[in-house]
Amino acid sequence: MVMERSKFDNLLYLRRLNREMNSRKSAVKKSKKRSRVKSGNFHVYVRGFESRRVFVDDEDHMMFLIIVNEVLKETNFIIYGYIIMVNHFHLLIETNDLPAVMGQIMFRYSLWYKRKHPAVVKVFETPYGSSPIYNPVRFKDCFLYILSNAKRARMCEKHEDFFWSSANQYFANRSHLLDSYIEVNKSYALQEYSSEEAFNLDVNTYKPFRKDGKRILRCYVSDSYVADFFKRLVNNKDVRTLDNAEIVYIIKSLRYDCSATYSQIRAHINKSLNYIRKVLATP
Repeated sequence: MVMERSKFDNLLYLRRLNREMNSRKSAVKKSKKRSRVKSGNFHVYVRGFESRRVFVDDEDHMMFLIIVNEVLKETNFIIYGYIIMVNHFHLLIETNDLPAVMGQIMFRYSLWYKRKHPAVVKVFETPYGSSPIYNPVRFKDCFLYILSNAKRARMCEKHEDFFWSSANQYFANRSHLLDSYIEVNKSYALQEYSSEEAFNLDVNTYKPFRKDGKRILRCYVSDSYVADFFKRLVNNKDVRTLDNAEIVYIIKSLRYDCSATYSQIRAHINKSLNYIRKVLATP
């Protein structure tokens, strides 16, 4: 009888120990924070908590732009484009410290919004979304994605009809009203487009091949197309003679500019899939 009770106690102890180990494992998983690239060009997107409306009236839009401009002057980041929707916003920026910039923008606007609406507990979803940009093709895609957001959401017939967007500031003959709230760097738009008509046409006819600027909705390309693209990259060089920097450049070009799959990249670069993933995960 004593032996039976001892076995039962041991079983209870093992079960309790197993529960404790599982709880510790889950705690470790929760404590692991997602690493984020801090410097460079970024497409940043932030949604209201539970997709709720966070820009109710014109005062909300104006205060948000004023806050972004204040942080811009304090941290010296560059903003190339933005759009403020009903329950989220997009920014195209260049900065050396993305967490500091976004932390200040979200904190200051949340503080102001809660004072205006005391019943609101949380304003934005956290963490914010960000996608680093490594090449000109990706930059232009994010630029057009952001500025065409209102039109694609059917909030207006033409992007020019939507007021709360940096698209109104690039080709204005005189100072636009929004210029008094936020300082936008117009160099990219003016360099990329020779006229306002060409710019408007590109924005209004844009169809994204990326979702939220991050996940590629990939249209798969043929092996022969990837092979031709690869030949142009290496320019008749032997792959075995390329240094590490050249290999990294080729991998990123095949992925981002050619839309090649990992397997297609591996067929031309004598590297493992794990190596290719690590290269594409780093700036």
